Amino acid sequence: MRDAGGVSAIPDEVAGLARRQAGVLCRRQLRDLLSDDAIQWRIASGRWRRIIPGVYATHAGEVTWEMRAHAAVLYCGTDAALALDAAGYLHGFVARRPQVITVVVPHSRRVRRVPGLKVARRRTLRSTTRKGFTLTTAVETVLDCAASPLLTERDVICLVAEAVRVRAVTDEDLATGLAARAQHPQRRVIALAIGDVAEGAESGLEILALRDVIRAHGLPEMTVQRPVDGGRLRRDLENEEFRVILELDGRVGHEGADRLRDLRRDRQASSSGRITLRAGWVDAATEPCALAADLFGTYRTRGYRGVLLACGPSCTAGGAAVAG
Repeated sequence: MRDAGGVSAIPDEVAGLARRQAGVLCRRQLRDLLSDDAIQWRIASGRWRRIIPGVYATHAGEVTWEMRAHAAVLYCGTDAALALDAAGYLHGFVARRPQVITVVVPHSRRVRRVPGLKVARRRTLRSTTRKGFTLTTAVETVLDCAASPLLTERDVICLVAEAVRVRAVTDEDLATGLAARAQHPQRRVIALAIGDVAEGAESGLEILALRDVIRAHGLPEMTVQRPVDGGRLRRDLENEEFRVILELDGRVGHEGADRLRDLRRDRQASSSGRITLRAGWVDAATEPCALAADLFGTYRTRGYRGVLLACGPSCTAGGAAVAG
């Protein structure tokens, strides 16, 4: 069988494999099916493109990120798997595709460096398949990403919360995986985040508010994601005793249906004698003491007689509460 240019077409089994790999094939897969001369002719004629040495795009169009990801794994050989942000992106809890793709390989293997690819060696490599890619399991990916020295504690908390929110992992999965990594550099932070997720927290912002605003300042505990209106709506954080609600939003602002939902939720809370405070990232992440002082003042107007604790030597919450 020949293509339109009179050149022998690739076998159907090879074409099918290329389709499953976003149009990417490696020399190892072509062995006994196409000769080196046939491969070189396709490259020289512009029908194929070389992505990485020994790995080819079977068309002359744009090389997409997905093609580069497949090429990276194929280049690194059998038992290789995408890892870190590349795996996190495919699992759904990393928002952006990384420019540099990381692949993990068995510890005994040596891989020559090429631009745009980082290779890590592992004695134990746990992988899975998702969207046609071989990648580290979701639990391993979360823990690997969380170990990056570039991530702050806040970043780690948000990573854990997002991975659970998109259902890539469960809190039980993460607890089991963390138990096997006694030396993980963010072990304490991850364990605390897992605990709050298990209690119902659905975002890093909620976990930060619980940790840095409420608990750090000795404020009354709040229930996370309390269902209202027959379960159709949820309140982010609520203290039932004093009927105080704290709604958190990580976006710049709510618009459209989201804003109507918030207004409805606030009206329902007010009609039942509750008061709603709203806060965002700036409040909970960078000004937790000021938010704690506002919450404390609200509690005081509703009969709370507790003491507002300082979260540390530089805490401004106590002074703000007294001044109020």
